[in-house]
Amino acid sequence: MVIDERLNWEKCKFSHKDETIGEKGYGFEEFKNQCQYTFEKLSELSKKYKIQIVLEIEMLNKYLYQGKLLKDLLEAYPDLKLCLDSARIHVLSNIDYNFDYNIFIKEMAKYTYLLHISNIKVTDVIENGHHPALMKLNEQDGWSNIGEFLNIISSENKDVKVLFEHRSDILTEDELNECYDWVMSYF
Repeated sequence: MVIDERLNWEKCKFSHKDETIGEKGYGFEEFKNQCQYTFEKLSELSKKYKIQIVLEIEMLNKYLYQGKLLKDLLEAYPDLKLCLDSARIHVLSNIDYNFDYNIFIKEMAKYTYLLHISNIKVTDVIENGHHPALMKLNEQDGWSNIGEFLNIISSENKDVKVLFEHRSDILTEDELNECYDWVMSYF
């Protein structure tokens, strides 16, 4: 993953140091060429096997969310779609002050095939990962604004698939039903 070295990535847990490289060590042109190659190969596989390939990007960098690279690639390879993960987007928006998740979600909504829905609390630390998305979780307390996320997506694309990527064992059955009903009310 190519990261901006000026930002504080301590909140993110990478398994190995070799999972990241700084932007200074991996320039835009090299990144663009690698993405082009990867999209081309994945598109070939999608067509050959007649399967929908869905890309879930671990953590976005400015090469992908600024400019037109990602949008141009998705336009050029319409058989490839995105998975947007509400928790990952929330974490990134709390680390990278240049990332505007509202703009990104709106731009990527039409290319999105799958939503991973869960909440996470980001303050000085990241905690409560894979928490169910509940309407009562407050953005001022560090929780993601799932309602805003869903509103943006659903206003652009009602055909997305939803995967609840949460720990259902921490809620009652009524709370889980509340979560499912609320999220699905957007679609």
